[in-house]
Amino acid sequence: MVRLCEVHWVDADLHALGAARCRQARARSLSLTDCVSIEFMRRHGLRDAIAFDEHFAREGFSLPR
Repeated sequence: MVRLCEVHWVDADLHALGAARCRQARARSLSLTDCVSIEFMRRHGLRDAIAFDEHFAREGFSLPR
């Protein structure tokens, strides 16, 4: 699976979007990492998350079963 993965650096714009989402979602206990990941996934049209926390499901992403 590692061969299918790509590394993408977090630029200033993506960081700002993630930080804004994190401030808005403080009550839901989303981490900055989760918020930046969610913004990245939306920016790139990704619908499936390789994650096991429900934060991604609540944001509309499909999780592994």
